[in-house]
Amino acid sequence: MSAPVLLPSASWNEPRWRGQRGFYEVYFIKLNLPEQGHALWLRYTLLEPRAGDPIAEVWGFYFDHRHPERNWSAKQSTPAIHTNWASGKLPLQLGVGNALHHAKAEGSLTRENETLSWELHWTPSPHAVGIFPARWSYFAPLPRTKYLSPGWDIRIGGTVSLHGERLSFSDAPGQQAHLWGVEYADEWVWAHCNAFAERDDAVFEALHATTHFAGRPVAMGMLCLRLGERFYALRGWRACRRMESHSVVGRWRFAGEERAFRIEGEISVEPPHLLGARYTTPSGETRWCHNTKVGYLSLRLMTREQGEWRLVQALSTSNACAAEWVSRKPEECVQRWV
Repeated sequence: MSAPVLLPSASWNEPRWRGQRGFYEVYFIKLNLPEQGHALWLRYTLLEPRAGDPIAEVWGFYFDHRHPERNWSAKQSTPAIHTNWASGKLPLQLGVGNALHHAKAEGSLTRENETLSWELHWTPSPHAVGIFPARWSYFAPLPRTKYLSPGWDIRIGGTVSLHGERLSFSDAPGQQAHLWGVEYADEWVWAHCNAFAERDDAVFEALHATTHFAGRPVAMGMLCLRLGERFYALRGWRACRRMESHSVVGRWRFAGEERAFRIEGEISVEPPHLLGARYTTPSGETRWCHNTKVGYLSLRLMTREQGEWRLVQALSTSNACAAEWVSRKPEECVQRWV
């Protein structure tokens, strides 16, 4: 078994910003209702730019796989000094009625006379899952962004209201993640899914990013699959550097392997199911995020037997894979941006 980095979820979910310049921090929650084809992505962000005043924001993205014309997105900005972010404790209070706790969230956003509101709750995981290959990378200056999931595989209950409709659910597959750092990568592709058709105890996450180190571009990938209690994660730096990744916005084909296992996959989504998010780095640059929460994913796990790869498990979802393609320029196929 090749397990990812596991850290105490409650303490690693606490805010890291203490007023330092050139810093950003993000929490996000995503959930899927595969039978209905709905999905929600909430993003709580803090940006302390190297020049300018710190801003806290709440973002909300709603996806309707059957009726993509009903997709919706908005954000609300608040001066960070009017929030409690610098306290280092949850819950975060971002404006009237918007709060993020370790095990629940509530809030609302309004755009063009339409309001998205949510009341969510979940049981926290005991361990945060970190897909970086080494535990020390969560304590060292590099990488410049830290990323882990205090709720890597959670079941979310509550209500979401939009377009005059109220959705109620008790066990929506979801994720709650936390990231922070001093700079963004140049570009990356990311995916997460815990709503597979073949088995409900499977969870998958992948990331492939390119950044500059010592003036040179460096690409690295990470894969992590859990089937039941068994993990298959890339833990060797050589394996991470050699991860195969071929992507354009809306398509991603990838593969990674250690000595004992290999994971291959393909993700795809049509342009109507993508929403755009403009990320701002601490240095003031823009990263363009092309995001979906209702993508298609086909995944294959193989193990090595007598020198050959043998298929152990095939997994798929037609409308419940979260994925994002982030780059330095926007693609015209995405029409709605926040």
